[in-house]
Amino acid sequence: MSKYLIDGTTNMDKEQNSGPYLDENFWPNWDRDLKNFKDTLIKHSSEGTPLSVLRVSHSEFIALEAGTSQRPQGGNFQGRHSKSNTLSHELLLKFLKSIDSSDQISTQIGWDFLRWAGRVANILDTYRANPHATEWPNRTTYTSLDMIVDLPMDIIYGLCANRWLFRTFKNKIGLMGAGPKIEAIKELMKHKEYQEYLGCDLFTDYVSLPQRQALDDPNLEEMVREGVSKSTCDVFLIGCGVSKLKFWHLLKDTRNCIFLDVGHGIDLIAGHGDQRRPYCGSWINYKIGTTETFGQVDEMGGTGSRGEYRVIKK
Repeated sequence: MSKYLIDGTTNMDKEQNSGPYLDENFWPNWDRDLKNFKDTLIKHSSEGTPLSVLRVSHSEFIALEAGTSQRPQGGNFQGRHSKSNTLSHELLLKFLKSIDSSDQISTQIGWDFLRWAGRVANILDTYRANPHATEWPNRTTYTSLDMIVDLPMDIIYGLCANRWLFRTFKNKIGLMGAGPKIEAIKELMKHKEYQEYLGCDLFTDYVSLPQRQALDDPNLEEMVREGVSKSTCDVFLIGCGVSKLKFWHLLKDTRNCIFLDVGHGIDLIAGHGDQRRPYCGSWINYKIGTTETFGQVDEMGGTGSRGEYRVIKK
């Protein structure tokens, strides 16, 4: 059984019940860091001070490797995130500036994530020493994930999945994500049943971005800046895939609030969550009537992974 528990959540995938998840020394201060993270969010919300928490995961690792090596990479970078299969140096520098400017970084528990995050840390070290670098050596070997990142992103997934975020910051949350997912959320939030499930009556702000190949959109940064500058929320929950690294460094300069990268959390809220993701096993996807999608939501895990769902009658 996993050594890393979050109240009100379960794990369906065997990944979260094997390997490092069974090793209490992989992230030795789990309970302390979970509590501290919740307290930090509450503190910044109460004080109205900015905080940015960025998730760097598998797709981001692939994108950074494409940019630093200038070689095409596997995965879904080409097609989902961009028409290209590499990353320009200009865009790579924006990515690194975004990561470097974040107050906290998260990634998933796992030996592979430790290896990938270590690579990112080495790239950042080179960038800080020379922003015009063209070679990106690995000078440091990291043996512990907490040497590299501030918290496991599993904690963020869990606080979405058990709805702690929605209850704690009730009616003070704005959302940023792919347009079709935002539209799905808007429709769901018209229904009292869904409001009661989440534990909030409304989301204060919605910022819609392109669902695919957002990195190629020349207006992406201005769309984000405009949406954030007009917002009134205490907390922005953001799920924008790799494209966030193009604009993340702009957020705190645009508004004083919390910017929390929840990744797949946006899919959960939209009723298109993959219950195999960490700590999402008990999440219930809602949909309205027989309608599966609103504007062709891009299913991250495929419809077969959505598990239990509940229908709201029209």
